[in-house]
Amino acid sequence: MQIDPSANLGGGMRRARLAAGLGLREVARLAGTSHATLNAYETNRKVPSMHTFVRILRACRYNVDISLSPNQAE
Repeated sequence: MQIDPSANLGGGMRRARLAAGLGLREVARLAGTSHATLNAYETNRKVPSMHTFVRILRACRYNVDISLSPNQAE
């Protein structure tokens, strides 16, 4: 699953959680955050740090691979 952080970071986390068949409280516990905070991330009311984002996706049984590349001149 690819998540475009500029589009909908929270929706991507929610899709990962649902695809893993996990509940909000379970992922929050596994990721070391509260279910209220996770819900705020999933609904784009809060933005997690990169570290927290990775913890949440790992709790959803996803490996995280971040790739950086320079913009190509058009």
